[in-house]
Amino acid sequence: PMPPVTQRTQVFTLLITPFRDRNFRRLMVFLSSWNFAANLAAPFFAVYMLKSLGYAMTTIIALTMASQLSNIAALGLWGNLIDRFSNKGVLQISAPLFLVCTLGWTFTGLAWLGSATLILLVVIHVLMGIATAGVALASGNIVMKLSPAGQATAFLAASSVVSATCSAIAPIIGGLCADF
Repeated sequence: PMPPVTQRTQVFTLLITPFRDRNFRRLMVFLSSWNFAANLAAPFFAVYMLKSLGYAMTTIIALTMASQLSNIAALGLWGNLIDRFSNKGVLQISAPLFLVCTLGWTFTGLAWLGSATLILLVVIHVLMGIATAGVALASGNIVMKLSPAGQATAFLAASSVVSATCSAIAPIIGGLCADF
């Protein structure tokens, strides 16, 4: 439960306070680089499926839905694994799984795969959804564990600001690089 408010603090002060914590700063470096890297290429996946692989938009939407549904379904699994092992242990599984899925995209352009390309895309999307759920749940838990009593909101807000900023900048830079 949130403790009763004893004094009002300015929003800027609340957002700056978490960055005075060394472990939180280290986590923010990981999360910001993770979100930047994940969102650097992600916007191009749909364009690639449309233009290079020739799939219809309905297929792409179905694949995206499969990813999101697997994400939702995996949250309970990851939660149980976090309770049994640790947040860091889940990150050690889910982060590499996400990276393997990203690597899996390189195989989707192989001509000899033929109709199996769609099956590979389904597998990639489902596994990426599962991996994303693990990374998000574990990293959110780590942020809450790093926050002192009564300051979880400020730590979560600071984490969200950093993650969202990196997630927003990445596709812009990716688009500029693609144009270049």
